[in-house]
Amino acid sequence: MSNSNVQKGKHGEAVAKEYLVRNGLYIIETRYRSPYGEVDIIARDGNTLCFVEVKARTSQTAGNPYDAVTAYKQERIKNTAQHYIDATPIPGIQEIRFDVISILHEPNHEKPAIRWFKNAFHD
Repeated sequence: MSNSNVQKGKHGEAVAKEYLVRNGLYIIETRYRSPYGEVDIIARDGNTLCFVEVKARTSQTAGNPYDAVTAYKQERIKNTAQHYIDATPIPGIQEIRFDVISILHEPNHEKPAIRWFKNAFHD
């Protein structure tokens, strides 16, 4: 991955974190890595532990950012989430949720279009 793409990814994650916090979530961890892959954001929404994948793009020529979360990527996220849960017990968690934050920041628009897909994929 090019340095430019890494920077874009980090910027997208920062935008997503700010958005989630504004919407009442507590950020627990970012860029959690396991042998199975990485989860961009781990957050708490009340008694729900949320594993959030962030996809950011500057145009829709390659499709909606959300569409980049393929079945293969979902499986890697689920395995990474299980690794986190096994390694990090968090009291009071009753549910697990997988979300996707889709960010489209087109150059001719001042603010990015952010869409939050709660429960984007299931176990």
